[in-house]
Amino acid sequence: MKTIIKKFESLGALSSFIANTPACGFFANQVLYSKATNDVNFFGSESFEAANNMMLQGWSEGAARVQKYMNAGVTATAPKRVIYNSVVGFAPNVPNYLAGNPLNMYNQKRVRTPKKVVTIVYNCFVGWTVKSAKIEKAAAALFNVISGLEASGVRVELWIGCFTHSSSKTEYLYNAVKVKSAGQPFNLLKMIYPVVHPSFFRRHMFAIEERAGLNACWEDYGVAITGKEGQQKACQALRIPSDNVFNYYDLTGKTESEIAKMIK
Repeated sequence: MKTIIKKFESLGALSSFIANTPACGFFANQVLYSKATNDVNFFGSESFEAANNMMLQGWSEGAARVQKYMNAGVTATAPKRVIYNSVVGFAPNVPNYLAGNPLNMYNQKRVRTPKKVVTIVYNCFVGWTVKSAKIEKAAAALFNVISGLEASGVRVELWIGCFTHSSSKTEYLYNAVKVKSAGQPFNLLKMIYPVVHPSFFRRHMFAIEERAGLNACWEDYGVAITGKEGQQKACQALRIPSDNVFNYYDLTGKTESEIAKMIK
């Protein structure tokens, strides 16, 4: 069994890899579905170039559609007031004054208290028969939950992954790209496309697969790994925390409240 890892620290790094790496291995002489232009409804975009532009520049149409559910990003730490004794301040410390202690005033300062960091991995692989609108609805619900966590002060590191294996199970491919680090502010335009748009999986993840050097038979771009154990194994191979790994099948039909309860 052979395992191939493709891990990218940013969407820009992913785009650069695709642009500078030719199709190879099994896909060297295959029709590349990532470049298809004959099924806009399936891909959600007219071409790979149009999809890549949305990834790098932001998907404004999608952002506008979910804007009302989004909250403004917050900093990774929240200010907290600390009261301390000082020679100057806003109120007297009577006991210290009577005792002759020069630190006889109460003063205050703001300090930064660290907030909890949660790593979420969204496995974007879905079956061929799943409609784009259904993908968007399920992923948007997770996206809204992430926004709510950020607004509450919990910092989120977000990865988008795609975990597959060949039909013979002789080759496994684990892809992941960091969409947001815990220290980055919430950026709707940057995050909306890889989280919600079907082209991210059906064009960009396919494009990685076409260039990964796979040699087994990868007809129909392989078999999805959507089980809990398989997804956690993939994350461990990628060296990404595996406590919160979700996919379309985990999320579809669930409310945002139910999804929020799934996050550890």
